[in-house]
Amino acid sequence: MAQPSSVASATTDPPPAAAPRWAISRGGLFTFLAVLLPAAASLLAPVLTTDISYHIATGRRLLEEGVIPRSDPFTFTAFGEPWLNQQWLASGIFAVAFEATGWLGLLLLRAVLIGLVFGLVFTTCRAVGSNRIVSALVTLAAFVVAAPNLALRSQLLGVLAFAAVLALLAWRRKHPLLLWLVPLVMLAWANTHGSFFMGWLAIGLAVLEDIVARRRAAVVTVAVGIVSVIVTLLNPWGLEMWRYVVQLTGDPLIRSLVTEWQAPTLQDPSGIFFFVSVGLMVLLLLIRGRVLSWLQLAWLGGLVVLGLMASRNVVWWALGAAPLAALLVSGLRLRGRRVGDASVDAPRGAGYTVMAGLATILVLLFLPVWKPADPLYGPEGMVADAPRGVTETLRREATPGERLYAEQRWGSWFEQTLPDLPVMVDTRIELFDADTWADYLHVKAGRADWASILDRWDVSLVAIAATDDQLRPFLAASPGWELRFADDEGAAYRRVGSSD
Repeated sequence: MAQPSSVASATTDPPPAAAPRWAISRGGLFTFLAVLLPAAASLLAPVLTTDISYHIATGRRLLEEGVIPRSDPFTFTAFGEPWLNQQWLASGIFAVAFEATGWLGLLLLRAVLIGLVFGLVFTTCRAVGSNRIVSALVTLAAFVVAAPNLALRSQLLGVLAFAAVLALLAWRRKHPLLLWLVPLVMLAWANTHGSFFMGWLAIGLAVLEDIVARRRAAVVTVAVGIVSVIVTLLNPWGLEMWRYVVQLTGDPLIRSLVTEWQAPTLQDPSGIFFFVSVGLMVLLLLIRGRVLSWLQLAWLGGLVVLGLMASRNVVWWALGAAPLAALLVSGLRLRGRRVGDASVDAPRGAGYTVMAGLATILVLLFLPVWKPADPLYGPEGMVADAPRGVTETLRREATPGERLYAEQRWGSWFEQTLPDLPVMVDTRIELFDADTWADYLHVKAGRADWASILDRWDVSLVAIAATDDQLRPFLAASPGWELRFADDEGAAYRRVGSSD
């Protein structure tokens, strides 16, 4: 009897050793990475002051005065003009964060927001039946496509709201009560960014799906949709805010001046990622297209059209297409096994936990907290479009009320750091009329009338980038202007004879 026993032991694989209790599964590792990697990647990119600084400056006024600014307080070209500050809540949020924690806090806030966005994308992919590994991989792919549009600004709060609405709608059948959180998200969204209409589109899709499928819950989905539209009127401007968003979206001046409002091309990363991702989705549809309903195909088509209209819309495509991509990928078969098989997630092992730990340590090593930091300029190399030398020169030499012609992308920065020096224009493109933009661009290009324009606007200070090769030679050659400072970021000029 000993012989059969020994033969069996020699020909049969031993049972796998039980994994330690603290060991996570393979799917758990991918879940962790789906949130960690996007958040970690954001810590490597500097914050652009182009938009965020005017939000900080606006939020400060809101906090100090207790009222929402309704006229322009920052520029000499539009000072006192009506300003529909639709993003007032975003300004308040950013100002509170900055006043409490400075630039470091904003860097970490961006990482948290991006981690939340793609955590929600992951849960939405899971809601359509995709396993954790497929959901994680699709989530990371969505991050790559969306990354160029994830700067720290009010739109990032809109992206978070969009991801939240998609997740809540995706889980409505299993957790119907969660659906009533959608109006709360829409209320906050309507007061932080004008993209809230994307929430209406997602809710509309859910309503049509439930009606076509004749689900009893369709009544609830319709009710949530109606409430979600009504609550967007709960803003300081009511229906006027809707008109503002519509006008802003179709403003030809904005489309001509701002690159991200123009159609994506293969010349920029956002366009490359967009067209490649659309191509991959078409390939998946050719392989498994019958899996999707006509409503889902219409949703994808609408997102593609939005993406083709403007580079800034690529982010909606990345997030909105992700769950359907996960659904299509999950049905593929590889070596006779379905890719979306839940058993692929199941194995547990200490190695997965170790890999998660090593990834966490690596992220901690790259945190900006280890960089030398300045209260005004933030951690070293982590705040862009904040010309230190030019700023310090203006702080030292300028007197309150002097008018500053500055690079448009620097306007927001000077509004935050030098609030007593009104600038010509900033990133609120819609606030300035076509004549003002013509004046700004004529000066920037060094046109024949550049000096007369600065005279007409009574400008006594000029701040331009070091890369400027159009206006700078004329300033240098003009006896009416004196160079006060120059470095590899930019230069500051003062009108000769103006007060020192």
